[in-house]
Formats: sequence, structure tokens, C-alpha cells
Amino acid sequence: MEETKNANKPLSYEELKAAFNDLSMQYQKLVGQYQQALRTINGFDSTSFILNAMFKVMEHPELYKDGFVGWVAENIEGALTTLAQNINASSEEKEESKDEAK
Repeated sequence: MEETKNANKPLSYEELKAAFNDLSMQYQKLVGQYQQALRTINGFDSTSFILNAMFKVMEHPELYKDGFVGWVAENIEGALTTLAQNINASSEEKEESKDEAK
């Protein structure tokens, strides 16, 4: 019952100001995360387009110069290796944060 009474009690100016500042900081953090997500998605779209085009080259390597086909193959390999490393690093960070939370 006391919790209900306290929940209905008007907040003081200082309490409202502190709550507002806390919400404002959370909002700013969320905006930053949202912007980072947009950058990641846009980067993914570009990477996806380029990789798709490279795989198309590899479907018909006879249409291109050998040096270009080699360059494309190296870049596909590099992109996939980097992607796999980033996914593994992200998984490890999540595991570490779970362990720290315990």
C-alpha cells in the first residue's frame, strides 16, 4: 500500500529535473545507437551490392580479364573472411557481457 501512495505522490522540481535529465541522456544514447544502426545498414547494402556483383563476375569469368577475375576472387575471400571475423568477435563480446552481468 505504501508503494501505491508513493507512486501517486507528486514529484518535487528536483526529482522531475533529475528524471528529465536521465530520460534525456537515455534518449541521446538511443539516437546515437539508431544512427549507428542506419550507418551499418547502409554499409551492408553497399557491401551486399558489391559482393553480388563480384559473384556475378565469378559466374562468367571467361568474360573478363584474368587479372580482374583474380582481383575479384581475392576481394570476395577478404570480404567473407572479415565478415566471419566480425561475427565471431561480436559473439564473443556478447558472451563476455553476459559473464560480466552474472
